[in-house]
Amino acid sequence: MERNGSSVVFLLGKVGIGFAAIAFIGFALAIGSAAGRLTDREDLELIAKTLTNTIEKIADFPGETECYRELPQVAKEVEVSITGELIDGLQMISVQLISVDKIERSLVLSSTVNNGNFHLSMRSPQGIIIRKSDVVELELVG
Repeated sequence: MERNGSSVVFLLGKVGIGFAAIAFIGFALAIGSAAGRLTDREDLELIAKTLTNTIEKIADFPGETECYRELPQVAKEVEVSITGELIDGLQMISVQLISVDKIERSLVLSSTVNNGNFHLSMRSPQGIIIRKSDVVELELVG
């Protein structure tokens, strides 16, 4: 009878170790997934920073200027949307990036861009072109 009791304890120990191993593997996968989401968000932040910095520098451009800025390439597809609205002589620009995460940045400029009210959208653009002469033109390049 003592042998049956010790085999039950032995089997329960093995089952407990099995559950612990499964829990450890699940924990490791959860940590890996969280790190991947952090990388995706950092990639979107880098693209958003590149776009907003380029657009903000419009006012500093001399008269007849054209500027092409390549966007950082990321592993996942990113939907880039730039919307402009002219309100009381100020240009309001919203930059939105959607992938696994979503990031939105806003700018206010004194220069009118694309005649004031506009919407540009593209999946995974390669770059951005800004032309300044009498007017400022903004374009996403695929």
